[in-house]
Amino acid sequence: MGGTEVLLTENVSDKGDIAKRICNQMSRLVYTNRGVKVASGLYFLNHTKASAILVEVCFVDDKDDYLLYKSDRMDVAEAIVKVMSNHNKVY
Repeated sequence: MGGTEVLLTENVSDKGDIAKRICNQMSRLVYTNRGVKVASGLYFLNHTKASAILVEVCFVDDKDDYLLYKSDRMDVAEAIVKVMSNHNKVY
């Protein structure tokens, strides 16, 4: 098992759009797009006042994911920043 997934408490408005775009950007970096997942039991997502998502970039117990992340972590950061800084634009 490997790939990227984005977790959120509910798939609504900006959160769902941003989550989908992050998954799409990560798939361009050759990570498997595992999609957007709704998760109701995550402490981090349930105990914040801000709108929040959790990006699971890769699975470090998956050797291929680990090696991919190790070789291009700056590209990963740039892909997420691109989505976050342009979340109101279509690209």
